[in-house]
Amino acid sequence: MSFLTEYEDDIFISYAHNDNQAVQEGQRGWIDNFHNALEKRLQVYLGAKPKIWRDPRLQGNDYFADTLVEQIPKVAILISVLSPSYIKSEWCRREMQLFCRIAGLTGGVRLGNKARIFKVEKINVPLEKHPEELQFMTGYQFFYIDEQAHRARELSPESGPHAIDYWQRIDDVAQDITALLESMRSSSGSQPAVEVAMELTESPGSVVYLAETSFDLAPQRDRIKRELQERGHRVLPDRPLPLNGPELQELVQEYLNASKLSIHLIGSNYGVIPEAADRSVVCLQNDLAAERSKGNSFARLIWMPEGLQAKEERQQEFIRYLKYDPTAQHGADLLETSIEELKTYIQDKLRPTPKPSISK
Repeated sequence: MSFLTEYEDDIFISYAHNDNQAVQEGQRGWIDNFHNALEKRLQVYLGAKPKIWRDPRLQGNDYFADTLVEQIPKVAILISVLSPSYIKSEWCRREMQLFCRIAGLTGGVRLGNKARIFKVEKINVPLEKHPEELQFMTGYQFFYIDEQAHRARELSPESGPHAIDYWQRIDDVAQDITALLESMRSSSGSQPAVEVAMELTESPGSVVYLAETSFDLAPQRDRIKRELQERGHRVLPDRPLPLNGPELQELVQEYLNASKLSIHLIGSNYGVIPEAADRSVVCLQNDLAAERSKGNSFARLIWMPEGLQAKEERQQEFIRYLKYDPTAQHGADLLETSIEELKTYIQDKLRPTPKPSISK
């Protein structure tokens, strides 16, 4: 039985079957491992076993089976496992389109600030090659960049220096799906806008704007986000930022106005430039936070890894601007430390100020 009784299946995993081929004889495929691990973590968080469906029979050259056409409308959440094979698959694209079309008739793809589609990035695919429906969604990166070889490497559950990253990503996906399933169970439709706005101020901790960063610092951002949430803080953005410059700026301003602190991680890459904009998302967020810091009750933190080397000339210029221009540093603390020192600094910054004792 599914967790959401109005759906036959809680989750449908859409993937290219090339991505489930075992590397060695006797091993399980990557999708098999992902499915199994996610199901176990969801069972922990939901307190009940979710119903996850995928079709293991389809091959890359199969037609869009009647089974899929019948089953997808009965699914609450779609997980798209993004890879080069997924991008090239006609039937993966059709699964996505059918789910979006059906979701539009049953409450929408987005419920309040949560999307019913989860983008799991098995291996690095340039953003411009992502399906249009996924380009505006934040992905869960199941790969890391080998700095010495300058190559992307898949994460796996097997023992190794990056195995812990795999399990943390699984846990992130499981917790976010749990929140969505529970929200869908308690609500028959999309969340009213006023309730979304109220959520920004109802967190037991502080509201923190953790700026989107360039690709090379995504794992560090994930770790900081996870620790902030574990300590009861609300982390924004809690939905993907628009890739249109004016829309992005408007949404970021709303988030910053609701926040007590903004944190900006500056990496070696310049990052994505939105449409109708001439600077990267990283630069735009920093500029908007600098403007916000002119007001009261707001702090800004800019962090760079020790020994940071920019890979592009425009990123070198941006780093010089942050380091040496007084306007760039207005209202901000600029740190060049280890990631652990940064996390300690953030904890100190968010620690409540003790109330003065009243003498009798």
